[in-house]
Amino acid sequence: MSDPEFDIEWENDVLSAALRDESFLKSALRVCDSHHFGTIQHAWIWKVTADTWNKYREKCNGKIIAARARDEFPDADKRKPYVQLALKLLKKKPETPKSALEQLTKFVRTVNLQLALENSADHLEKGAIDEAEQAISVASRNSVAPREYTHIRWIEEFEERQGARKYEHDHPDEFTVIPTGIKRLDKALGGGCRIGEIGLILGSTGRGKSVLMTNFVHAGVSRMFPGCYFALEMPARQVATRHDARWSKFEYNKFKTFGFNPAELRELNTRYKRSMKRFANMFHILSMPVRTADIKKLRAALNDLAEEYDFRPKIIGIDSGDHMRSTDRTLDQFRLQQADVYWQLKALAEEDGYVIWSTVQAGKEWAFQIATSEATSESYDKARIADLIVSINDPNARPGRKRKAVISTDADDEDEPEEVDEYAYGKKSQKLELYLAKYRDGESKVKIDLDADLSRMLIREERNEGEDVE
Repeated sequence: MSDPEFDIEWENDVLSAALRDESFLKSALRVCDSHHFGTIQHAWIWKVTADTWNKYREKCNGKIIAARARDEFPDADKRKPYVQLALKLLKKKPETPKSALEQLTKFVRTVNLQLALENSADHLEKGAIDEAEQAISVASRNSVAPREYTHIRWIEEFEERQGARKYEHDHPDEFTVIPTGIKRLDKALGGGCRIGEIGLILGSTGRGKSVLMTNFVHAGVSRMFPGCYFALEMPARQVATRHDARWSKFEYNKFKTFGFNPAELRELNTRYKRSMKRFANMFHILSMPVRTADIKKLRAALNDLAEEYDFRPKIIGIDSGDHMRSTDRTLDQFRLQQADVYWQLKALAEEDGYVIWSTVQAGKEWAFQIATSEATSESYDKARIADLIVSINDPNARPGRKRKAVISTDADDEDEPEEVDEYAYGKKSQKLELYLAKYRDGESKVKIDLDADLSRMLIREERNEGEDVE
């Protein structure tokens, strides 16, 4: 029986796509685990890629490959071909990775079936009919389709888990933890949000839910985590103007009316030139008509961004998931439809490797008290599905409290330390309060005082007088 045809470019395209796209990586796992790669370098890079995913639920990157190569190949000459191939694959942008995976899958299935038939024929020649049938049965069961579950052998893999936890602790820069930009909140979250998590931002009307999410996304993008914002209740242009204000620290109305004086325009242009290269292809904004979006349209839009702009976000903001439609037309209650939407968003975060934030409207009864998990409007299922829930509240709205204002005079921002002229500052800010109502993996019921200048779309943690900014 002749060997099936094989093309090394299938491996190159599949490995390159697996290094770039977590969703693709997951679909390639069973295939590549069953495949005997054409070179030892290709096989090693797949081993590192698969190990990283299986241990940390993270796609591999150049830092991890370089560290593993130094550990496993101390001799520079022996290490060189592995590193060179890794660099080639990381730079490669395969045009049709799905087609390459399909071809590789067909090749692997053909080889496995061929080996099974040869093994079965050997048993038949010896008269071992049971063994011959068993060989064919094993081949039919060993499908290369992706598994729908994760399996952990608990006590047997304890030391391996400890090693993985220690490695992640010692090399935090190699793993995805996206900060919110609110220091006390990030501390409670162990540094920030992790891939696969979905967070809800609760608040009654006008409290600043969308502005807070703007700041969360901005904090991630400022730390070089690509971000995407789905606007489901306002035009993309309006959302972009909000982000212009947050990034530049100029008032929203100045952009809306183009009310800049010459000095402000010069400063804005300077900041734009300085930021253009840094933020190129780092942030995309998409809007959809109200009540038309569903999970299929979100996935299609994300696929379009990947194919047309080579853009794959790590953090996604959805304003608001409450405006999405369920794809299950059999659900006749709004509560169940809402639960289905958020289950689908949770699956999107886990399967494709995102941190997802969604704003959620709290009822009028929460306007004068701290919004807790119970404030998730019509569907309390949202509170069960979410990994973390924060609410934004106005302490001055509570009975017996007088509204106070603070003057923001600092000219520093932890994610943008450059100096800014004083005319961009000195505006009155209101005091708000953030409440961490739920965190599935750690501390909750944490209150954090905030200073909010909604005219500039800026929300930050309240700082004590004389407190330094890192």
